[in-house]
Amino acid sequence: MRLFVQLIIMVTIFTTILATSIVVQNFNNSKEYIQNQLYTDAVNTSHWLGFSLSIPSIVQLPVMESLINAAYDSGYYEEIRLLDINGTILYSRQDKKNIYNVPEWFINFIELKNEVASSDIIIDWQRFGTIEVRGHTDFAYHQLYNAFLYFVNIFLVTVTVGCFILYFLLHFSLRPLKRMQEQAEGIKENKFIIQEKLPFTTEFRSVAVAINSMIMKVKDIFERDSEILQEYQAVLYKDTETKIYNRKYLLIKLPDYLQDNSALGSGTYVMFSMEGLNRLKREHGYERYHKVLTFFIDDVQQAFDHVEDLLFVRLNINDFMLIVPSYHTLEVDEKLQIVLDKLRNRVNALDPDIEEYFKVGCGIGNYTPQDDMKRLLTRADNNVMLAKVEENFHAHIDQTDENTLVMGKEELREELLNAIEESRLLLISQPVMRLINDKQTLFHEKVFLRLFDSQGNEQRLNFTPMAIGIGISNKLDRYLMEQIFAAIHESRFQKDIAVTLGIDFIKNSSHFNWLVDQLALLNKAKTGHKICFNVSNNIAIHEVEAINEFALMIKSLGHMFAIDYFVLPQTTPVYLQILRPDFLRINTSYIFDMIYGDTPGHMRSSLLNIVNSIGTDIIATHINSTSDFDKLHQIKINYFQGAALSSTYQV
Repeated sequence: MRLFVQLIIMVTIFTTILATSIVVQNFNNSKEYIQNQLYTDAVNTSHWLGFSLSIPSIVQLPVMESLINAAYDSGYYEEIRLLDINGTILYSRQDKKNIYNVPEWFINFIELKNEVASSDIIIDWQRFGTIEVRGHTDFAYHQLYNAFLYFVNIFLVTVTVGCFILYFLLHFSLRPLKRMQEQAEGIKENKFIIQEKLPFTTEFRSVAVAINSMIMKVKDIFERDSEILQEYQAVLYKDTETKIYNRKYLLIKLPDYLQDNSALGSGTYVMFSMEGLNRLKREHGYERYHKVLTFFIDDVQQAFDHVEDLLFVRLNINDFMLIVPSYHTLEVDEKLQIVLDKLRNRVNALDPDIEEYFKVGCGIGNYTPQDDMKRLLTRADNNVMLAKVEENFHAHIDQTDENTLVMGKEELREELLNAIEESRLLLISQPVMRLINDKQTLFHEKVFLRLFDSQGNEQRLNFTPMAIGIGISNKLDRYLMEQIFAAIHESRFQKDIAVTLGIDFIKNSSHFNWLVDQLALLNKAKTGHKICFNVSNNIAIHEVEAINEFALMIKSLGHMFAIDYFVLPQTTPVYLQILRPDFLRINTSYIFDMIYGDTPGHMRSSLLNIVNSIGTDIIATHINSTSDFDKLHQIKINYFQGAALSSTYQV
């Protein structure tokens, strides 16, 4: 029971007892006063009648009866009797009827004492008889009943008003406690809530200060670990001279770009080679060398600043590589020609003779999930060499690439729309395993679409990134979710499901509302399946508000939210505190670099500290060997996905 309710009950009981005691005491005083008045009135009347009847001139029974009648009619009496010295009733007037409307239960409950008052009648010094007077209790009961109703009304009003005042006073007084409760619940959910306005109450203020201090320390640990990881990531993955990513980062991230049915899974690669950079630095000075290099990097980034998930790295002192997902070679070539022309102009502005030894070549080609890292880099090197042979400051497009997309945008659009209409896009699943008590069990199935032709043959075409470029990613995501819901109701899934959705689907209000309705129907059907919705790390960073609304919605319906392709951003990862994902899907190589790198001991735990501080779990992806699995198990990562553990299959 809440403290507020307990205090309300206790203080209400105390107030009720106090008010009841006061009412009872006042009522008893009133009862005693009325009862005394009843007897006093009877005594006064008996004395007055006794004195009046003792006058010798009226010692006649008719006269006495007249006096008694006058007294009886002028007051409220139950009985007036005239007795002789032997106790014989000479005359009597009485009336025991209830005059006033007083409930019987009240009369039985009160039981007033109605004592008889008497006075002797003395005539000529001789006792004639006795006059007895008994007051009428009905009037007394009427007065008491009115007093009772008054006290009850006062009691009810007092208690009611008191409870209302008490409620608001307690609500106001305990408001700081409510904020402290929110802080405590926030800590449980790894949220950092600081109470800026400290309570007025001394005890509450002390507790609030202590909780604030504790939360600030936890928040400081999160931010310090984030800064440590960012610094370490910069040392590990950034080129010290240009501040762009290096070859090691390319080797970490490239598997995400070569992943089947990923939004990054096809596009264009570009390799630059600048022969003569060292000579330029030696003969023209570091400042001019660095200026040429900086302008070149800025031009490349400016030319592709609208491309999401662009990967730009420096492989070595002379070579650079660019990965442009979802773009064709001709689109990239147009932008690169502008970049190369600017570079040539800047070099010639320094000294036209530089071009004699400063050779720049650029190789362009398509990449697909069928490429492996070694093959892709080999092809890129060959294309760069061909570019240098053909012409300086020249880009060579690989025309012999067997993976080059043969369909244009409109052809691809038509093919995918036909595939949706003809249900030729089928569900493919790869298991995500969980380790419990050193035993692997199926946790959920990562689901995506695979294209089949009209003859039922699988087409090894990663259409997901291209669908974004041709504007039908919404339709694909809607079709994907429809197929998943149908498969769930047909019991085709062994376990829970994980699926990746694009930002266009999430930000589309009609699709969003449709998904809410379908999830509500799924919960109502009680199939027992939960869906883990994934978004890419880049989308989560740049679309925090939309993704947070989406994440809150699916969590409120009992489902899960995850961030895919996670890599620590260059700024503080505040978005993780906002989104609170259930899982972070992280490349195994990146995990090992962050934890097993050649760094001081406290750095090796920073990634896990950040993950633990936001209450999430890691799903290690791209596990290619059992040794990777063992090392992950040692650092208590219990969720795994990769070719070394399980392969894909059709649902």
